[in-house]
Amino acid sequence: MKQTYNKKIFMGQIVDIVDKNTSTGKFLVEFRARSEDDKLYVCTIWERDAERFFAEVTVGEKVHLEGIENGEL
Repeated sequence: MKQTYNKKIFMGQIVDIVDKNTSTGKFLVEFRARSEDDKLYVCTIWERDAERFFAEVTVGEKVHLEGIENGEL
């Protein structure tokens, strides 16, 4: 049986950003974003997307976010 995921799409304001290099050598960025309905999301992105995000996005900026919640994996 194929599992389907509920995609979350919202505008969010970046609250904080933390960059990391994992023990396997992969680069990732963790950040928190507050949605327009005041829900706080903790987000993680990897590799090329993380590098671009870390170089271009600043705290306080509003961004369009898409993804699935961790409990849905």
